[in-house]
This record gives sequence, C-alpha cells and structure tokens, in this order.
Amino acid sequence: MALQLGTFLEDPLDVPGAVLEFMAGQLGIEDASQVKRYAERRETPFDHQRDIRRAYGWKDFTDVDGEFAAWVAARSWRSGDGPKAIFSDGVGWLRERKVPGR
Repeated sequence: MALQLGTFLEDPLDVPGAVLEFMAGQLGIEDASQVKRYAERRETPFDHQRDIRRAYGWKDFTDVDGEFAAWVAARSWRSGDGPKAIFSDGVGWLRERKVPGR
C-alpha cells in the first residue's frame, strides 16, 4: 500500500491491524473493531477528507488546474526543457501549493 502525502486510502478500512490497534490506544478506544462501522454512513469518509484538507490547507487539483496549465504552457515555451523535466518540476509546483497526487 503506497500513499502520497495528502491522499486518502481508496478503502478507508484498508489499514494494517497494528496501525489500527495503535491508533485505538492513542484515542482511548477499547474495541478497535468498531472501525468497521466507519463506512456505515457513506458520507462520513468524504466529510472527514474535507475537514482534513481544510485543516491542513490541501487543495483539490480543480482549484489550481488553470494556473497549472498556464505554468506548463509558459515553461514549455520559455525553456529548452523536455517533458520529463517539466513533469518533474510540475510535481514540485503542485506540492508547493499543497495539491495532493492521486
């Protein structure tokens, strides 16, 4: 399971048991199996993702797509850099603006 900073698990219950037990202990939850109830309400994971993004200042790509497209276009015209360099720097550009990968 590989994650990128600012992304969320596709299945929020896909957490290793050791991590779940550790977090339950940190939060004072006696029965870690209660995590199975997390997805009973379909909107809960989305509500939490929105709250986490807001708290840490993460943005959705749609918030910066126009600015990013302009940056890529300008970089393509002004530099002699190839696609790999522009892609790599584009990832940095997105990270600086707290736009997570998928």
